[in-house]
Amino acid sequence: MSDRRQHVAAVVADLFDDVNWYSPDAATARFDGVDLVVRPSIAGGQGQVGQHREVRGIDVDVPIGDRAMAMRLDLRSRTSSSWPTVTTGDAAFDDRFLTQGFPDEAVRAALTDDMRRWIEQTYPNGWPNIEVSNGTASIMIRLIPPRNHRRNDPWTEAADVRGHVAAIVAIAHGMASGYDEAREDARRRGGDEEAARWDAAQADVMAAMAARRTRIRVVVLLALAAIVLGSVAAVAASSGLF
Repeated sequence: MSDRRQHVAAVVADLFDDVNWYSPDAATARFDGVDLVVRPSIAGGQGQVGQHREVRGIDVDVPIGDRAMAMRLDLRSRTSSSWPTVTTGDAAFDDRFLTQGFPDEAVRAALTDDMRRWIEQTYPNGWPNIEVSNGTASIMIRLIPPRNHRRNDPWTEAADVRGHVAAIVAIAHGMASGYDEAREDARRRGGDEEAARWDAAQADVMAAMAARRTRIRVVVLLALAAIVLGSVAAVAASSGLF
């Protein structure tokens, strides 16, 4: 086992209860009574794809059930996305971070005053590696400084990891609670039929997002294929094959 993997394994053993490594790259564990999945976070380094892959920290996944909801955070200066945009009502936070996801009620329930302050203090120069999608709330916690350290790519001291895990557990709980409360509001307005319609509307948003991602992947693959074919044709032409 590499020094990096040993460091990550030691942090996991110290932090979580009932750790069960069911594969070299994934373990089930418990944190303050919450079941979750922990994985070494692996990034590709310099060079060809698949080479120089290195462990950089841990990914922590908290299950949130089959609710159709999503959230992610990024810097406004860094991103453009087709995900629905949500404003928190906190002008300073909204000016710095782009909050995306749905439904609005779930996202705002997760981003409480305390959570926004934690995010601002924890990521003073960078963006949070936090995302809720596909039935899971996830956070990437960098434990090992990158080889070419950048200010917008912070790492976490082992003593501070508990706060990061507690944050993603709180976000998962907040999203789920906000979703359930919004569905109950719909039920109070129009009974079970209205609650079912509200659920269906969120599922439609998720399906539309998935279809959009698929279209983007197809466009990217077609563009890459065109580049490769163009390069092959250029080499063949310069070699006199055509």
